[in-house]
Amino acid sequence: MTDHAYIYHCRMCGERHQDGVGSGPEVATRVLGDLARTGWPTASGACGVPVSLHAVHHCTNRDLGLSDLIGWHTTPEDTP
Repeated sequence: MTDHAYIYHCRMCGERHQDGVGSGPEVATRVLGDLARTGWPTASGACGVPVSLHAVHHCTNRDLGLSDLIGWHTTPEDTP
């Protein structure tokens, strides 16, 4: 995983994975807050890439699963 990433959980295989481009904690807080309140982010992730509530996951057994956004991840060295 990258240093900053939005994390999804696959309904098909149960794997957690990242999707899209991560962003800093200030943007991630705004994006997740918007999604929780309205179901649609008013802010985008890094580089203007939109963050969505769902993503398609390519499972290891070749199945395709639907994933749900469960949060934002940062590595311990990135935390103040």
